[in-house]
Amino acid sequence: MLQHAEALPHRPRLPSAADAMAEFGYDFTPLVNRMVND
Repeated sequence: MLQHAEALPHRPRLPSAADAMAEFGYDFTPLVNRMVND
């Protein structure tokens, strides 16, 4: 997430849902896996 945002310096970095969930300690890996596998 962070590397991708930093690779685009001309675009302002907006807080993503993953960043917000990470701040609250929410484990979003199962959700991501489900989206990728569908």
